[in-house]
Amino acid sequence: MLKVLQNPKTQKYLEFKEYILHSSFFPWYYRSHSTPSTNETKTGHIDVGFFSHTFLNRAEEKGYPAPYSELTETTVEICKEILDWNKISLVTLLRLNANFLNPYFKTVNTIPHVDHNYKHKNMLIYLTDSGGNTIVEGEVHEPQEDDAIIFQGKHYAQTPIFERRVIIIATFIDEEML
Repeated sequence: MLKVLQNPKTQKYLEFKEYILHSSFFPWYYRSHSTPSTNETKTGHIDVGFFSHTFLNRAEEKGYPAPYSELTETTVEICKEILDWNKISLVTLLRLNANFLNPYFKTVNTIPHVDHNYKHKNMLIYLTDSGGNTIVEGEVHEPQEDDAIIFQGKHYAQTPIFERRVIIIATFIDEEML
């Protein structure tokens, strides 16, 4: 279900990461719910707020994925670099976002969810080394800085304990799915 990818860490990627993590000009927007599209609750899981920056709106919002940020093109190129490096043939991106989750000083499980109600894959790129595991259908990924993973299925995150967890999330369709 979950596959760890190689991240070639190109110059473009490293500059992009530096900008997101350290620029006072990169805008973050607070969202009070991590999974607004689900009504699911589960013992031991909570709906945590987080900060977000949308690069590419969900396809469901306009009927197609729409660019939403001046950094959309760069973010798309970085995702393609990683997918190409791993010989994954991208057909289309469905959503592209940066998420920033503050530490909780204890491990908290977010709400299990799927990102779209149709067949898709997720790619997460971890920009920080803060912890905050990702769990996909019971499989646990303990992220390190610059890790990239892809997966399908219901998933959730665990909150970091001491430092912020910053990721890029892309949902997509690849040739393997056709």
